[in-house]
Order: sequence, then structure tokens, then C-alpha cells
Amino acid sequence: MNKNIFSPAVALMARLKFPQRFALITVLFLLPLGMALFMLVSKMNHDIDVAQREVQGANYLRPVNALLGHTLNDWLLSQQAMRGLDVNNDALAENKAKIDKDFQDLAAADAQYGKALGTTEKMTKLKLDWDAMSALPQTIDRQILYRPFIASVRDLIAYTGDQSSLILDPQLDTYYMMDSVVVDLPDIQNSIAELGVLADTVVGSRNILDEERAELTVISRQVTEGFAAMQRKAGVAFANNPVGNLKTSVEGPLANAEAASKTLTSMFETEISTAPQIMLSLDTWMATVTEALDSSATLWDAQASQLTYLLQTRSATDARGRNVALLITATTLLLVVYMWVGFYLAVMRTVTGLEDASRMLASGNIDGALDLGNQDELSKRTAAAFTTMASATNSLNSAMNARTNELTEVALLLAHMHDGVVITDPQGVVKVLNGAASRMLGVKYEDVVNNSLVELTRQPRLQETMASALANPTQHYMVDIALNNRVISSTVTFAPLSDGTVSGLVMLQDVTELRTLQMLQQQQQTNRLAAVAR
Repeated sequence: MNKNIFSPAVALMARLKFPQRFALITVLFLLPLGMALFMLVSKMNHDIDVAQREVQGANYLRPVNALLGHTLNDWLLSQQAMRGLDVNNDALAENKAKIDKDFQDLAAADAQYGKALGTTEKMTKLKLDWDAMSALPQTIDRQILYRPFIASVRDLIAYTGDQSSLILDPQLDTYYMMDSVVVDLPDIQNSIAELGVLADTVVGSRNILDEERAELTVISRQVTEGFAAMQRKAGVAFANNPVGNLKTSVEGPLANAEAASKTLTSMFETEISTAPQIMLSLDTWMATVTEALDSSATLWDAQASQLTYLLQTRSATDARGRNVALLITATTLLLVVYMWVGFYLAVMRTVTGLEDASRMLASGNIDGALDLGNQDELSKRTAAAFTTMASATNSLNSAMNARTNELTEVALLLAHMHDGVVITDPQGVVKVLNGAASRMLGVKYEDVVNNSLVELTRQPRLQETMASALANPTQHYMVDIALNNRVISSTVTFAPLSDGTVSGLVMLQDVTELRTLQMLQQQQQTNRLAAVAR
């Protein structure tokens, strides 16, 4: 892998302190996690809101469906009263009281859910229509108003299903329960009432026209086909109901409602549509119609109750899932923070160990393998490197101590020598000299070092000798110079060093007495030769 790819990252990290590095990595880590968590929680909150809205719709539909059922009953009772044979004022008054109670319940539901569902206007208009219709006597003028009023009630049911998102339910079990509550059962109930009212006229006249037979047959088939479709949808809902509440709660009421509707359609087929002469009593017919309506209302209540239960269960499950996701995420983040802090402290422990190791290395007190307190790669490799450095340092210290001892011995030897020793650079600048040389030069040690030896002695001959010695390294050149009224024999040589340069060595020896003696001897020798010659 090309390491240049990581150069920008390395350059950035090299500029940051450890807390800043951890903060940067944490932010980069949390960004995608936060976005994913936000999208997940948003989706779950949306699902919860949809389920809650569906629950609101289902709760709102209860008084609306009750109003539909009691309105259909009122239509039947009004039909009977209009015939003038069985006015049944008590039943009419009792049913009207039920409808008034339905409107009270509907107003209460609208006060709670109307703003969210937008149903207030339709509910208000429906109440006004009922007040106007209920004020009319039991005549044809009132009778013709039932169909548009019932259509308005069903329109409010459909509108509630739309506004509460019930019609968009994503689960098969709740979807088919919704479809039955919002669409199928209101259709069937309306068809049963239509069949009851229209056939009542036929039974009362004891004669059925072909047009009436055709229309009533269509309505009868709508009831039969409606329950057949409901059975099929119920089977799908039962098979896709993980909670397992639908079959035990809905199957019985569905069978009873279907049986009551079959009784009604069979009675129409055998005793009205195909009967040679209609002998069916009006009371028997209306009682059968009422039984079919009551059975369908019981089925609606069962399905609506289970639909509400499923929606509430789904909402609670989604809420628990969201809370569990948030809890797991929060716990994970706390654990990550905890581990980040631990990682930082571990790194700082390594840094502290490095500082201690540096001090120990500087003091030369490292003995054996070094332990920085951690088992990670940085600590192990750094400890190994410091141990190697310590070993090399110890060896170097030993060598330096040995050289120091040697230099100390040399220094002691030079200090006690009677001859002067001067070490210079190639230009003749004094680097080192012993005490004897300092005395011979007649200057202090600090006044000699880093100064030219020739300038200190003011001896041109010494300069020429040093130039000759520099030109021929390793060769020894001697010259006598006068220093402080003393004759000093100077031996000069330049020795090559390992770096390619040379270092000058000047040996100073006081030969004043020797040279005086030599001069006396020479003078005596001259005098003897002169005497012999005479």
C-alpha cells in the first residue's frame, strides 16, 4: 500500500495533541453513527405516529359507525311508520335517543381528534342535517332524506379512514380489518337496509314487479358477495396475524353475521323473489333485516376492537424498539467514551514511562529490560529501543570512563613533567598546555589557550619551524628560542588525526644551563687550539 495516501492524515495528526486527536476521531466516528441513528429513530417515530393516528381514526369511527347503525334502524322504523300499520312510536323515540347519544359521543371524539383528522366541518354539517330531518314527520318527505344522510355518514367514515392513514396500513392483518371496518361492513350494512326498505314495500303490496325483482336481486347479491369477500380477507388476516388475536375474536361474530345475512337473502329469494304468492309478514321480514343489521354491528365492534388492539400493540412495540435502540446506542457511546478515556490514560502512562526512562537513561541507571507499563506495540517497541540505547549507553559510559581515566593519568603526567607540552591546531593556535609550558611562556593558562603560540613567544624562528613541520607531518623540527631570559629548546611536529586534519605538538625544554655549558666547553676548546698553534 502506498504510504503517501496517509501523508495528509499523518501530517494532521502530527499537529494535534492526544486529546485533540481523540476528539477529532470521535467526531468523525459519531457523524455517520448519528446520521444512521437519526434516520432509524425518525423512521420509527414516523411508524409510531402513523399507528397512533390510525388508533385515533379507529376511536373516531366508533361513534360514527354507531350512528350509521342507528340511522339504518331509524330508516327501517320510519319505513314501518310511514306504512301507517305499525307506527311503533316507542321504538322510534328510543332509536332517536340513541342517535342523539351517538352525536354526543361523536362531538366528544371530534373535540379530541377532530383537529388532527379535519373532520369537524363534516361532523357539524351531519348534525345539522339530522336535526332538520328528525324534525319532519314520518312521511315520504322524510323517507327520501335517509339515503343522502346515510351517504354522508359513510362519506365521514371514508374521510376518517383517509385522514387517519388507516387505508395505508402496511400490515396485512390490520389492513384487512381496516378494510372491513371502513369499507366492506358499511357497504353491507347499507345494502341490508336498502334490501329491507325496498322489499318492505313489496311485501306490503304482496306483489313484485320485474324491475323491483332485478334491483332487489342485485342488492341481495351485494350482501352475499360482500360477506364472501370478507371471509377471504379475514382468512388472509388470520394467516398474517403474529399476535394471534384475530381468529379467536373475529371468526365467531363473522360467522354469525354471515349466517344472519344468508337467512335474510334466502328469505328474500324463496319468499319474495321466486314465491308464487308473497305470504311473508312485514314483521317477520323486518325482524330478519334487523337481526342481520345487529349481527353486522356486533361484527363491526369485534373487528374495530381487535384493530385498535393491534394498532396499539404495534405502536407500543415500535416505541419499545426505538427506546431499546436509543438505550443500546447510549450505552455503546458511554462504553466508547469510557474506552477512549482508558486509551488516553494508557497512552499518557506510556508517555510518563518514556519521561521516566529518559531521566533514567540520562542518569545511566537503567539496568535490564525496561517496562513502560503497557503491553501495546508502542510501549513494547519503545521499551526495547530504550533498553538497547541503555545497553549502548552503558557501554559508551564504560568506554568514556576508561578514556577519562586515561586522560586523567595523562593530565597528571603532563602536570608533573618538567618539560613543557603545548598542543596546537594547524594554524598554531594553542589548544592545550601543561603547567611547565605555562611557566616557560610566563603567562597564565587562560591567557594562552585559543591564542597563537608564535604571537605569544614573538619568535619568528619558531614560526618558520612550525611552518616546516606542518609541511612535513610526522617529522620533528627543533629550534632554540629565548623566553624570559631563558633558552628554550622547542621540538615541533604535526601528527595526522583520524578526521584528516593534523594537530601540532610542541615540546619545550629549558636548556639554558646546557647551552651555557656547551658554550663554555666550546670556548675552552677554542682556547686550547689557539695555545697549541702558538
